[in-house]
Amino acid sequence: MISAFDNVITAREEKAAKISQGERYVKRVVPEARGQAKRMLEAGKAYKSQVIHNAQADVARFLALLPEYQKDGELMEKRLFYQAMEKILPRLNKVFVTNNKQVLLLNMTNNTKKASAGGTHVNPAIVNSVLNAREGANER
Repeated sequence: MISAFDNVITAREEKAAKISQGERYVKRVVPEARGQAKRMLEAGKAYKSQVIHNAQADVARFLALLPEYQKDGELMEKRLFYQAMEKILPRLNKVFVTNNKQVLLLNMTNNTKKASAGGTHVNPAIVNSVLNAREGANER
């Protein structure tokens, strides 16, 4: 009879210990989860804001170009193409133009520090040959 009484007491103590352990776990995990959820929401809001601002900047840039494009769309396309080539070509080590006006741009190394430092300039002849090859491809 005494062992049965001891077993009941032991079971009650184990039950109280398990309940206490569960409550400690909840007190530790729930605030961590809430903090993580809050960080994720804030990161999402920041990303949303960044995307909206980037889109608004793109719209403003394109609207600023619209009057010029309406005056002479072909000239504007060439100008935008030249500007893009001025950014791209300094990063390339080799530009090949074949007789049949196909263009192959080949970067032999990943060394872009020189180009990003602003120390190189685009050769207008290269840009013209690329542009002419592009126009030749459009005519086909």
